[in-house]
Amino acid sequence: MDTREGQMDLESHSDQTLTHLDNGIKNLTISNNKDKLLEEPLNKNGDLDPITFRFNQLASTFTEHLKAQNYGKIEEIIAEIRKVTSTDNPPVEQLVNTGIIPDVISFLDPKFYECQNLLQECSWIICNVSSGTSEHVESLISLGAIPKVLQLLSYPNQSVFDSAIWTLANIAGTTLTFRDLLIDNDIVNKLLIILDGNFFSPSLLVQVSWLVSNLCRGRPYPPPDKVTHNSFILSFLKMNRFDLYFK
Repeated sequence: MDTREGQMDLESHSDQTLTHLDNGIKNLTISNNKDKLLEEPLNKNGDLDPITFRFNQLASTFTEHLKAQNYGKIEEIIAEIRKVTSTDNPPVEQLVNTGIIPDVISFLDPKFYECQNLLQECSWIICNVSSGTSEHVESLISLGAIPKVLQLLSYPNQSVFDSAIWTLANIAGTTLTFRDLLIDNDIVNKLLIILDGNFFSPSLLVQVSWLVSNLCRGRPYPPPDKVTHNSFILSFLKMNRFDLYFK
């Protein structure tokens, strides 16, 4: 699976090839992070490793500002967390252990769509978490991430859309159960609606093709009646001369 990295405005990624095909704010519920912060691993000197220590600092400050409804500071902290996770080998386990992921997912709700920068950062973090283990992906699913990420497909911002496509491709490529869960959530028809009449950059076409491939891969194959529209999506990619991007 893949993770997003780089500067927000550059949309650079760790790997844009297909090699991974095989392999109201006031209504937020604040997670209880206290116990999680006490469970972090210690190094041989009895101290937290630097990444874990940094995450704990950010998580603690994040929770304080969330309780105080200081949303400007929340956006700054979320941006810092995203930067720490945007690496070739993101420290997903350490981030998940802080207990703030439920709050990050909450910010993907449509009521926060006017907060574009916050939405960009949160969607990027969730994308990087989805590049972790099957347990990390399962935790995202159990927290209700799939419906929220699917809704982001219609959000009018390329970076947010990119994160959503990448996240869904990661989820679909993790296990057959998760693949089928996306199909059951009508992802194919949602993709058809989004692709119809829209122009996409070469990098986004790569993302979409990767997602479609992950929706079709693995045995047992998905039910034919639920993925027949994938042939239309592949035709769409061909019409956009997708093949030219790999010459």
